Amino acid sequence: MVVKFIRNASVCTPEGETPSRGSGQGAIRSFRGAMIVENGLIAAIGPEEDLSGHPLLKCVDEEVDCGGQCVIPGFVDPHTHMCFAARREDEFALRLA
Repeated sequence: MVVKFIRNASVCTPEGETPSRGSGQGAIRSFRGAMIVENGLIAAIGPEEDLSGHPLLKCVDEEVDCGGQCVIPGFVDPHTHMCFAARREDEFALRLA
């Protein structure tokens, strides 16, 4: 088990517990907080004081102080496949609209 504690961050993440669709893709929440990552997966996220009693904090292998910089958990890695062989920014804008 590898546990990372990412703290002192400006967290920007999509609203809700499931992937966003349609106009919901623009619903973002932002707060000053922290994340606990266990084996590459987010185990907990929220204001740092809310995570202070989390049991995984006893097992932290690496602590990262973000110095107030932004972290963006929950966003999908943007990519395309070679079969499209063109830029797709316009298509993304259409999806958001």
